[in-house]
Amino acid sequence: MRSRLAFALLPLFLPLVWGCDLQSGKSVKAVQALDDISDKAIESFSRKTIFFGHASVGQNIVQGMKEIAETDPRFKKIRIVEVDETTDMKEPGFYHAVNGRNGYPKTKCNAFINLLLKNRMGDQLDVGLFKFCYVDIERDSNVQELFDYYVTTIGDVKKEFPKLKIVHVTVPLYVHPSGVKGFVKNLLRPDMANIKRNRFNDLLKSRYSGTDPIYDLARAEYGTGPGETARFTHDGKVYHSLAEAYTDDGGHLNETGRFLAAKELIRTLSGI
Repeated sequence: MRSRLAFALLPLFLPLVWGCDLQSGKSVKAVQALDDISDKAIESFSRKTIFFGHASVGQNIVQGMKEIAETDPRFKKIRIVEVDETTDMKEPGFYHAVNGRNGYPKTKCNAFINLLLKNRMGDQLDVGLFKFCYVDIERDSNVQELFDYYVTTIGDVKKEFPKLKIVHVTVPLYVHPSGVKGFVKNLLRPDMANIKRNRFNDLLKSRYSGTDPIYDLARAEYGTGPGETARFTHDGKVYHSLAEAYTDDGGHLNETGRFLAAKELIRTLSGI
């Protein structure tokens, strides 16, 4: 019955399906200039010791930072170092490593605090941050439970390392199905995974805005302003998704996407 209803309604909704902002999938060039990040801010960034825990989308972001350094010589002074068992994070730099296991978000909280505790690494750092992946929050995830676990983890980190500046990261998104097939799919099976990722991000921003810096990765993924955002509606509420123009596989970031995500990370860290 629901399938017949969906196809019957298609003619009414096709104009809406095809008028979906950045969900068109057309190529978007990374034309946003970097001159809004001052030399002074970049110099400040280069003097900090920062750890970034991540997974595959994080690798995209790190690659974007390297590509920015190749085109703008001001960023070459920022040392980007992948951490292994022998890495000593005593010198200024942007250190990064795989953190936890994808699909098991609590392991990412545990891995982050364990790294800081190992050899009291948290005392050596100026800034610490880690991100979840889009696969960490799916349609059956308990968002409130995960958020509470995250809040507890961050609270423990702050008590143990009061001088460490924590930067919170919004959860990355996935492409929302678009076009005719996407419309039918969404009608029969709502995009609950992206809805829950949006809910987690709303909780994160509500809790920490005005208290700690927030790297809004999700915002970099869905667009930068009115008319330039990838979004969809469910039960009368607007949610965001990863813009098709920023990805080649629906979840990871292409050249344009990783440029925008890396720029936002640099801007956030430079402002601390």
